[in-house]
Amino acid sequence: WHDTKDTYWIDRYEQLWELAWKHYVDWENGEWRQKLNRDLSPFEGTVALPVKDPFHLPRSLILQIELLEQGRIPSVASNG
Repeated sequence: WHDTKDTYWIDRYEQLWELAWKHYVDWENGEWRQKLNRDLSPFEGTVALPVKDPFHLPRSLILQIELLEQGRIPSVASNG
């Protein structure tokens, strides 16, 4: 969005966020799934290590907050 100002990218971001919220959140265990199958069902195998790395999600959210504060992406609440 920052480069094009095309709201298509905001819409795509919202669709991606909705998909992630619906399928990646493990509500029973209070965490995020590492991986999904192609049909969006939870992947049950070990992805890399038997421990989870929670670093990437917070890093992504921090980046989004920084971009919002810099005005480089619009707030969904402000509708652009």
